[in-house]
Amino acid sequence: MVRNIILALLLSVSSCKAEVEIQARYTKKMPLTIASLGKEQSTTQEMLKTVAQDLTFTGQFEVDLVHVDRLKTKHDVKDFAQKSPLLLIVEDKIGKHGLEWRLYDTRTGSMKVGKRFVKEDVSVSAWGHDLADHINFALTSNQGPFCSLITYCKEDPKKTKTDICIATYNGKNEKVVASLNTFGIAPCFNADTEKPLVLYSEYTAHNIRLMMTDFQGNKSRAANFDGLNMQPAFSQDGSDIVVCLSAAGNAQLYRYESGKGDKKGRYIRLTDNAGSNLSPAIMKNGDIVYCSDFENGNPQIYMMNRNGKNVRKISEGGCCTAPSYSGATQKIAYSKLIDGYSQIMVYDLKKKATVQITTDATHKTESSWSPCGNYLVYSLEDPKTKRLAIHNLLTKERTFITDGSFRYSYPSWSPRYPVLPTLS
Repeated sequence: MVRNIILALLLSVSSCKAEVEIQARYTKKMPLTIASLGKEQSTTQEMLKTVAQDLTFTGQFEVDLVHVDRLKTKHDVKDFAQKSPLLLIVEDKIGKHGLEWRLYDTRTGSMKVGKRFVKEDVSVSAWGHDLADHINFALTSNQGPFCSLITYCKEDPKKTKTDICIATYNGKNEKVVASLNTFGIAPCFNADTEKPLVLYSEYTAHNIRLMMTDFQGNKSRAANFDGLNMQPAFSQDGSDIVVCLSAAGNAQLYRYESGKGDKKGRYIRLTDNAGSNLSPAIMKNGDIVYCSDFENGNPQIYMMNRNGKNVRKISEGGCCTAPSYSGATQKIAYSKLIDGYSQIMVYDLKKKATVQITTDATHKTESSWSPCGNYLVYSLEDPKTKRLAIHNLLTKERTFITDGSFRYSYPSWSPRYPVLPTLS
């Protein structure tokens, strides 16, 4: 929903007829002019291109990027009324490390909001993503995904090897952080935004071991027991870690407790059943959501408390797998096999209700929430390709962020970074 500031602009037209027309138009994309003011600077133009791309990605705005030499009077602002009801002015006037942005109602020429923005000592594109996040929230009251990353597996169909990649939220600026000579699966980010890592599982001749790497490709082992070592889940503050291990037989979930002083860390078993227990996610209250087939061999989605007690099922029917939890919206997404195709389902923890958000005849699997909770990334497979797609829950639109030249799987979204890491 768009914030009151935009609604006020839309409803400021006096005639009832005009009001209805504008409200009807609002159900489409909102025109927005973004203008750089004053002396043209290449870095500012590059940054605003990123802002325009980010706001366009939301599906809520139709952005026009321009430059103006001066803007002194209300009449200057009103000149933009035929282009759009909103004018966003960005001015590099407080030094190379800062700027001001101001939002105007072009019908009245009045300023609605104005803020200063400090540019961090990072790449120009990172400035742009951060600025877009601030502007998007001011306009809509919704957080955007712009200051986050996505990790995923990338496979050449002709080779039996996997690249573990990271990219910006829209699939651009891809960087390979681990190039494997074998198969890798299920990469994910840790919860530490100051020291970000990617963890993934790698097939060996003896087991599936859990590895970790920083963004520069410096790898190390995280867990190397017999059998499966995979799918670590982190609480929001990073204090809780749950992982899937099968050293004792079938796949079970364990909570890892780090050692204090000279003591070694230990794994505390949470599940103890005859099924396979996979895909854990830690919720805000410490409860754990996961997938298991312990009841009748048919995978379903369950929740339990942090000690493995009070187990309850939240899915029904079909084959339900790969739950993903959003702390922002208190919702759980998962895949369910319906009429031969895996579809994305969303369970609302507050309403205790489930909705199906995809319906087409393709397989959608391994969904992951954006940190803002407004987008889902998942792997979409048709007879010819396996690509990554993002579902916008605000507009119900789907955007592909990879092409069909490689096979992409196991996408996972990062936390929101205070300063977006540079991928170079």
